[in-house]
Amino acid sequence: MKQFQKVSVFLFLLLCSSALRAQTAEEALIKEGVQLNHSGEFQKAIEKFQEALDINSKSSEALYGIGNAYYKMGKYEKAIEFSEKAIRQDPKNSEPSYILMGSAYDALSKSPDAIKVYKQGIKKFPRSSLLHYNLAVTYFQAHQDEDAEKEAIEDLKINPSHSSAHMILAYIMMDKSHRVQSVMALCHFLFLEPEGDRSVKALDMLYEQLKRGVEKESETQINISMSAGDANDPFRGAEVMISMLEASKNLEVNEDKSEEQLFYENSKSLFSVLSRLKKDNKGFWWDYYVDFFSDLNESENTEAFCYYIQQSSGDEDVLKWLSAHKDQVDKLLSWYSSHTPGF
Repeated sequence: MKQFQKVSVFLFLLLCSSALRAQTAEEALIKEGVQLNHSGEFQKAIEKFQEALDINSKSSEALYGIGNAYYKMGKYEKAIEFSEKAIRQDPKNSEPSYILMGSAYDALSKSPDAIKVYKQGIKKFPRSSLLHYNLAVTYFQAHQDEDAEKEAIEDLKINPSHSSAHMILAYIMMDKSHRVQSVMALCHFLFLEPEGDRSVKALDMLYEQLKRGVEKESETQINISMSAGDANDPFRGAEVMISMLEASKNLEVNEDKSEEQLFYENSKSLFSVLSRLKKDNKGFWWDYYVDFFSDLNESENTEAFCYYIQQSSGDEDVLKWLSAHKDQVDKLLSWYSSHTPGF
């Protein structure tokens, strides 16, 4: 009896050791596949993931890896096929596969299918920032602005620092001719992502929105034109203020001020107007963006904020100011790290 027990224990340990070696080999192959994917060697990556599947045919990580490689190769139908397989094998950890599958449908210009997939993913993973974001982008591309706005906001409620969500909101608001909201979203994006190609474009868009409808006809005449809009729009007063502040740059009292100084002074004034309008309004735009800019003014960090978000302009005066006022920039960043969104 004792001899039988010893043999049984030995076999058990042998089986465990074999399983462990197989698991280790599988993990190593998946790691290699991921690295090859990152370096752009997609076919080699697929081969490594396939070797991992030869060890464990139910490996959702390997299946996802193959799908991801096919996606990067532009083989979107294959990406969908392997995403579906990964979801079936491991539904509890399938968030990345839903994102991949939806992206593949988007790449095939099959927006209805992408929307369906993202919604299925959100049903399983309601706190997935990226699923909400991807759905917002798909809705926007399908010209469904209301749905796009709703999903972008859901993303920000989960991840307020997701710069891309602020950017897509800016695009949506411009599409809806909501100038004030687009300005707020662009400012927030530029704070979170102050440098890079996207920032250069966002800063140009911000300047364009601020100057929209304001034209200097002569040294003594400035014309302001505004869209009819909605008379009951709670942001209407702030929109008028943006135009008035832009026109005021041409006043004699401002002729010796730099563009950077005027940008700061006008931004501070706009944030103050929004803060005063807040008492009569509520909702995401007021509780998130307006509260943020109101708190920014109260914290006395607005000047640093205005220079910080203009980094991508490459303007020498902006860069000099930032270099000479590192303490103020540090204070701004420290304030943001402890700031709590109002929604």
